Amino acid sequence: MLMVHDFDEPLFTRRTCLKRAFWLITYVLFGWSRRIRGLMPRWLMYEKYSQAKALAMMDKILGVNVVFALTDKVKDAFPTLQEDLEEMGFQVVHHWHLDERRRGINEWTSRGAWEGVVDPKRLYMNYHRHYVLGGEEVEPEADSQVIWHVDHLSYNLYFYLEFLMKFGGLDL
Repeated sequence: MLMVHDFDEPLFTRRTCLKRAFWLITYVLFGWSRRIRGLMPRWLMYEKYSQAKALAMMDKILGVNVVFALTDKVKDAFPTLQEDLEEMGFQVVHHWHLDERRRGINEWTSRGAWEGVVDPKRLYMNYHRHYVLGGEEVEPEADSQVIWHVDHLSYNLYFYLEFLMKFGGLDL
């Protein structure tokens, strides 16, 4: 079988941009109500959900040691996501944000907090932002934990795979 990745537009079509803009502005104005979610197009409503599941599939195939951390807001919006991830063999923990920022082992800061297995003393906070946007390719210590945001995936996917090849022992 030959897979063809068809690449039509450098961004989105104008029509898609208008639809996306309308629904994003509607979300900004009216919030995440059930009524808005019920009207929003499925392709936009489930974009992050699909990205999380695609990332989980890639991590499973590549053998990456992963924990998924979900906020209550994500659990409310996607009630089956945790179960879907657990059925794939991943550990899912509760995630929330603190009022005060704290530092990780590399002095980068974050407001994130995680239940259980995630140890804030061993974290590379917001690693993806530093790696992708700042060009800081710091090799994490072997027993550390690196925070990479699923909800920023569409832009960061290439960089995530590149990171795994450089520092995660992945050899493609």
